[in-house]
Amino acid sequence: MNVELQAEHEKMEIANEIMIHLQELYGENSVVKQYELCSILFTIRHREGLAPDDHVMKMSNIIGQLHTLEIVKPHNLEVNLILQSLPPSFKPFITNYNLNKIERTLAELSNEIQ
Repeated sequence: MNVELQAEHEKMEIANEIMIHLQELYGENSVVKQYELCSILFTIRHREGLAPDDHVMKMSNIIGQLHTLEIVKPHNLEVNLILQSLPPSFKPFITNYNLNKIERTLAELSNEIQ
């Protein structure tokens, strides 16, 4: 299990390094930045054993960067992307969230996932 945690941490660091490198390489080319951020956002998955608040914080950060680049998404899409990135052990939480039509900010969602 410790090896999986280390691998996931390294993967997140690599994603951050890629984003920094792209910003340096392309400077003002926001289309490339938007594409890379969306790619990370749509494929990132939370791994069992890692702190969910770190995962949600990373996703919120990417969403914030997209807002800065003027990519605005409906709040429900942002919430659904986060919920869908969670592992199967969160299924009861997700079911409860959807059945009760709970409305939360991303920060409140992060707190509840913990």
